[in-house]
Amino acid sequence: MRNTKKLISVLLVMLLLVATFSVAFTVHAADQGLASQYKTNPNGPGVQKTISVDGDIGDWDSSMIIAQGAANDDPRVYRDNSMYEVPIDLYTLYGAYDSNNIYLMWEMTNVQDVVAPNDNYPLSQGILYQTMNVPFFIAIDTGKSDAIGNSGKLTTGGTLWDTGITIENSFNRMIAISTNGANGPFIYSGNASGLNPKEIATSATAGISFKYGLGIKSSSVNGINGAYGKNNSRVIGDMQDDSAAWVDFNSKGHKSSTMDFHYEMSIPLDKLGVTASDVSSSGLGVMLIATMGKSGMDCLPYDLSMNDNADQPDTESQEFNSFEKSDPDNLTADFARIGKGGSYVPPVTQAPTQAPTQAPTQAPTQPTTQGGGSVSDKTVVTATSNILDGSTITATGSTVTVTYNLQSGMDLVNGQWSLSYDTSKLRLKTDKSALMPNISGTTNVYNNVVYGTFSDVDSLYNFKSSKPFVQAEFEVIGKGNASVNLNVEELSVGYKSGGVLNFENAVSGGVKQTITASGFSANNISGAAAVVNGTPSVDDKLTVNATSNFFPAASKTITKTGTQVTVEYLFKSNIDLLNSEWTLTYDTSKLSYNSTATGKIMPYANGATAKESTKGKIKGANSSTTPSSFAAEKAFVRVTFDTLATGTASVNLNVDILGLINANEDHGYLVDSGSVKNLKSQSGFTNLSYTTNTKFGSGQAKPAITVKATSNIFPSAERLLSTDSSTVTVAYKLGSYYNLINAQWELTYDSSKLRFNQANLNKLQPNLSGTKAQENSVGTIKGNFTNTNTVNFRAEKDFVIVTFDVIGTGETTVNLNLIILGVINDNDVTGYAVDAAKDQQLNKKSGFSKFYYTPVTMIIPNGEADRVKGDVNFDGKLDITDATLIQRYNAEFVLFNDDQMDVGEFNGDGMVDVSDVTAIQRHLAD
Repeated sequence: MRNTKKLISVLLVMLLLVATFSVAFTVHAADQGLASQYKTNPNGPGVQKTISVDGDIGDWDSSMIIAQGAANDDPRVYRDNSMYEVPIDLYTLYGAYDSNNIYLMWEMTNVQDVVAPNDNYPLSQGILYQTMNVPFFIAIDTGKSDAIGNSGKLTTGGTLWDTGITIENSFNRMIAISTNGANGPFIYSGNASGLNPKEIATSATAGISFKYGLGIKSSSVNGINGAYGKNNSRVIGDMQDDSAAWVDFNSKGHKSSTMDFHYEMSIPLDKLGVTASDVSSSGLGVMLIATMGKSGMDCLPYDLSMNDNADQPDTESQEFNSFEKSDPDNLTADFARIGKGGSYVPPVTQAPTQAPTQAPTQAPTQPTTQGGGSVSDKTVVTATSNILDGSTITATGSTVTVTYNLQSGMDLVNGQWSLSYDTSKLRLKTDKSALMPNISGTTNVYNNVVYGTFSDVDSLYNFKSSKPFVQAEFEVIGKGNASVNLNVEELSVGYKSGGVLNFENAVSGGVKQTITASGFSANNISGAAAVVNGTPSVDDKLTVNATSNFFPAASKTITKTGTQVTVEYLFKSNIDLLNSEWTLTYDTSKLSYNSTATGKIMPYANGATAKESTKGKIKGANSSTTPSSFAAEKAFVRVTFDTLATGTASVNLNVDILGLINANEDHGYLVDSGSVKNLKSQSGFTNLSYTTNTKFGSGQAKPAITVKATSNIFPSAERLLSTDSSTVTVAYKLGSYYNLINAQWELTYDSSKLRFNQANLNKLQPNLSGTKAQENSVGTIKGNFTNTNTVNFRAEKDFVIVTFDVIGTGETTVNLNLIILGVINDNDVTGYAVDAAKDQQLNKKSGFSKFYYTPVTMIIPNGEADRVKGDVNFDGKLDITDATLIQRYNAEFVLFNDDQMDVGEFNGDGMVDVSDVTAIQRHLAD
C-alpha cells in the first residue's frame, strides 16, 4: 500500500505541473528546424496585467514575450534586386490579459542602416507602416467549439482580403487591420467550412484599441548580418542555421530608436467569445501575420512559408520584387499562448528531512584549466548532481554540452527533477522538449531553472545500458567558474508481472533510497555527468541486425526509437514442413518483445508453440500429424519488437531442428542439432527445392473485426472492418432544436478487443465546453458537461466521438448510455430531454413544444480499404443518401467531422460542396 500511495503522490505532483504549464506553453520554434534565436513562449504565456494602449510601451517587459523572431529575415533580403520593396520585418510579439481584454504589442525592425546603407529606398522606410495601407492579420485560437475549418479559407472561396494565406492550426477568430488604420480593425468568425467573408465586428463595434509609434522595447536586435541578394550569401532557409552570421545589429550601429517601430492593441474578450476565466484556465493561441501585396511576408511565431519563395522573381506584379509578395502561404507553426494561469510558479521542493545516503558531487575548489592561465580569463564548467558523479571542463568554444548519463538495473517508472545553471556565464540553447532525449515527459523553464517530470505505468523506460537521462547544450556568455546542477527529486523503478506494475522508490525527496523489497535488485542506479565542448555527435538511429544459422542475414536502420520493428525469417519449400525446434535471442537493452503486436510467432506452422520464458530468449517448436505447406514463401518465424534506444541491436534465430515430410511420408531433416544438412542426398528428397530469406516487415496482418455501436438513445450501427483498419472511431452525433446546457453519459467497450488512449479524454466532446471525462476502470468512460454558456446544436454535429486501437478479432460492442441531456428554451427555462437514462418526451411539456432532437450513430473505419470515397455516413457504400447528406452539410443542417470531410471531397477539387453532390449523382447514374 505504501508504494501505491507513493506513486499516486508523485503522479499528483506531475499532474499539477502538467496542469500548470503543459497546455499553456507551446513548443519552441525549433519544431520547424529554426535557429535558437526564434522562440515561442520563452518566458511563459504572457502575464495577467492591464495595459494602457496609448503608444507608450513602458507598460511592457520581457516577461510578456510570447514569440521571438529575428531581424533581417524578411523576403526582400533574398533577392539580388529588391527595388521598391520595404522591410516588413517582425521582431518580437508580447502578450498580456486582464478581466476585460487581451493585450498585444509587437516590434518591427528595419536594419537597412547596417546591412545596406547605400540603398536609399528601404533605408527611408523606417516609419513606413503608419503611412501605407499594409494588411496585418491576427489569428486567435480560443479553444472553443466554433473553430474555423477548411484551413481558414473563405466559405465563399478564396482567402481573406485575397492574401493567399491559409492556416492549418485550429483558430476561432481572425482580426484584420491596415497598418495606417485605413481599414479595420475587423473581427471575423466562421465555421467548419471556413471564414465568413462578413466581419462580426467592425471598427465601430469591435472595441479594439490600436496605437503605434517609433522605438521598441527590446535592448538588442539580433539577426543574420548581410545585405539582400544571392551574391551576399543570403540563401533560403538560412534562418535555420545557428552557425550563420548572427549579430546584434545594435552593436553594429543600428539606430533602433529611429528605425524600429511598435504597435499596441487591446481586444475585448467578449468579442472573442471568451472570459478571463477561460484565458487563465485554458489559454488563447495567437499568431500575428504581416503582409505586403497579396501574401504573407513575416509572422510570429515564425513559419518557414514566409520565405520559401523569397528568392524567386514576382512574375505576378513586378519581377524585381520577391515572389513572396504574391505566392500562397500555408502556415503550420504552432501558435503562441496567452494565459493558462498567467506566469508559472513552480512547486516548492522541501529539503530532505534526513541526510542523503550519497552526498552530491562537489565542484573542485581549484578547477584545472587546459592550456594554462587563470580561471578569470576562461570559462570552467562544472556539472554536479545529487545522485550522479560530476565532471568539469574548460570551455574552448562558444558552446558546451552537459549530459547526465544514467544506468539502472531495473526499468524506470517515473521521475521528477530540476536543472539549475549559472545564468551569468551560460545560456540554455537546447529546446526544452529535447532535454530528456530518451524519455517522453514534460519540461518547463521558469526563472532560468528547468523543471522536468515523466511517468509511464505501461511502457517502462529501459536504462539497463547507460544513456543520456538529461542533456543540455549551453551557449558560453561569461568567464570564470560556471556550475550546472541536476537535482533528481523523485525516481521510481519497477517491473510488470502478469500485467501488474510493481515499483519502488529509488530516489525520494532528493535522497537515494535502499531498496529491500522482494523481487527488486539492490538500488544500482549509477551514472555520471559528461561535459564536452560544442554539440556532441549523437547517434539518433537504431540498426537492427538479424542473423541465423539457417536463414541469411539482414539489417534495417530505424531513424526514430519508440517505434516498432518486425523481423521475419521466411521459408519456401516444395516439400511440407513436419516439425521444428529453435531459439531466438535479442538485445534487451535496445529491443523489447511485443507479444500483442507479434500475434502468432509461427503463423503458418501447424502445432506451433513459442514462449519467452527468459527475457531476451524466445523458444519455439512445432509438430503435427498435419504437415504445413510452405509451397509459397511464408514467415517461418515472425517477431515484432518495440525499439528502446539508439545504436546497434542484434536478433538471432538459431534453428536446432527443421524436419520435412514428403508425399510418401518419409521424414528428413534439413537442419539437425543446429547444422544444415544436404537433405537432397537422401532418398526420397532428391527433388527438394527450398529458399530462405530474412526481411523486416510491418508486423502481423490484423484479422477482421465487427464493431457494433449501441445506445439507449442513439440508434445502433454495425460495421465489419477489413484487415487494414488498425483503429476505429465511433461517433455519436446529435442535433437539437434548443441549446444544450448539460449532459451526463457513460460509455463502455470491450478492452480485450479495443484499446483507448487516456491521453484523448479531453477530445471526446469536441463541440462542448465545460466538459469532464475520465476512465477510472478500463472499459468504462464516464463523461459530462455543464456550462452557463449554452451550446448550439441546431446543426447536427459530434456529441461524443471516441477512437480505439483494434487489438482483437471477432465481434465487439461500444455502448453509450446517455443519462442526462438538458436543454434551455427561449425563455431560459431548463428542460430535460433525457433524465435517469430515459427519453422524457420533452416536446409534450409546457414551453418545449418546438423541441426535437436527432441522434445519429456512425462507425468510422480508419483503414484505406474500409473507406469509400463519398461515403459520408460511413455505412460502407456510396449511394444517394450520401449526396443528400452533403447537401445538408452545405446548407449547414449538419456539421461534418474531419473524417467526413476526408471522404466527402469526391470530385478532387479540395472542397466539399454541391459539385461533389453532382459528381456522386453522375457516378450513381453510370
